[in-house]
Amino acid sequence: MDKTNNKAAALWSGGKDSCLAWRLATEQGYEVATFVNFYTGESSRSHGLPTALIHDQAKAAGMPIIQKEVKGSSYEAAFRKTLAELKQQGIENLICGDIYLMEHRTWLERVVGESGISPVFPLWDKDTGELIAEFIRRGFEAIIVAARSDILGKEWLGCPIDGDFRQKLEGLPHKIDPCGESGEFHTLVISGPDWPGRLKVLETAPIEEDRYRFLNITKWEVGEL
Repeated sequence: MDKTNNKAAALWSGGKDSCLAWRLATEQGYEVATFVNFYTGESSRSHGLPTALIHDQAKAAGMPIIQKEVKGSSYEAAFRKTLAELKQQGIENLICGDIYLMEHRTWLERVVGESGISPVFPLWDKDTGELIAEFIRRGFEAIIVAARSDILGKEWLGCPIDGDFRQKLEGLPHKIDPCGESGEFHTLVISGPDWPGRLKVLETAPIEEDRYRFLNITKWEVGEL
C-alpha cells in the first residue's frame, strides 16, 4: 500500500465480518475515515437491521457513518453514486469484508475499480474457523440476529459469539460454516476493544420470513463502557 494513499472507507453491515475487516485494515496502515452502510426502507440491506440501530452502533464504535438508501433494483447505481462522493472526499480505498464469494468480489473489483477507488479484502480466502476465533480473541462481542429457519432453531437468535460458539455449531446435525458464509446466520457486533460505547439490546420481537428467523430488535441504547 502506498502510504500517501491510505485514506479509506469501510463497507459496514453491522456484523462481525465487516467489523474484523475494518480492524485488520487499520492495522495494515489504512486510515478508515468512515463506515458506509446501504439500507432499504428502514433497515440495512444486508442484515435487515434498523438504520437507526446501525447509526448508534457506529456511535458506540466511535466512527462516523454514511448511510444511503437503495430503492428497488437501483443498488449498483446508488453504490456508484456513493463511490463518486467518497472519491471527492479523498477516499482512495474501500475496505470489504468478503471471505469466499468470488462473484461478489469480482463485482466489487469492477464497480469500485471503475470509480478510481481500490477495493481491499483483509479477510479474503482465510480459514473461517480461524477468523471467528480471532474475532473472539480480540475482544469483540456479537450476537446472532438472523438465522436460517431450516437449520437453526429460534433459540439461536440472540446467541452470543463467544468461546463456546464453535462447539455449539459442531454439535448440530448440519454442517455450519463458523462465519455463516453460506448464509446460515448473520450477526450484530455490540462491543469491541477500544470502543467508547457499548450497544445494549433492550427489547426484541422475533419474526420469521423468507426462510429466516430475525431477532427484530425494537429497542436499544448506547451505554458507556
